[in-house]
Amino acid sequence: MRPSGPVRTDIVLLGAGHAHVEVLRQFAMKPEPGVRLTLIGREPATPYSGMLPGLIRGEYSFEQAHIDLAPLASAANARLIIAEATAIDLANKAVVIPGRPDVGFDLLSIDVGGVPTMPDGGGIGVKPIGRFLTQLERLEAELPAD
Repeated sequence: MRPSGPVRTDIVLLGAGHAHVEVLRQFAMKPEPGVRLTLIGREPATPYSGMLPGLIRGEYSFEQAHIDLAPLASAANARLIIAEATAIDLANKAVVIPGRPDVGFDLLSIDVGGVPTMPDGGGIGVKPIGRFLTQLERLEAELPAD
């Protein structure tokens, strides 16, 4: 990512939810001088939740139901960090990611999605979708062959 001029405002987008995808899309169409965007996402592709039922039914491929974050971040001239943040240090205005320097911000937006609480033995939660798909794949592999 190369800023077109001096950075006056550092905006960190924590999580690759729908709102942050839209922010990147908007910045790709109309960059804001002096603003540096940084997207911190757990995975390199973010699922489009509206397509999840079709993905499970096999109507869509993984690629069709996910948004590749690298080209989107590049189009928006944003930094992309694929990692899981573990804390937000409000006093120092930084996002903490183990094994790397803290990511400073002037403005922070959080769009990490919810994680449902499941009763013991009550099934598997759909969110976060990436982890759900991994569990689903494991369960399908355990099914007896017909």
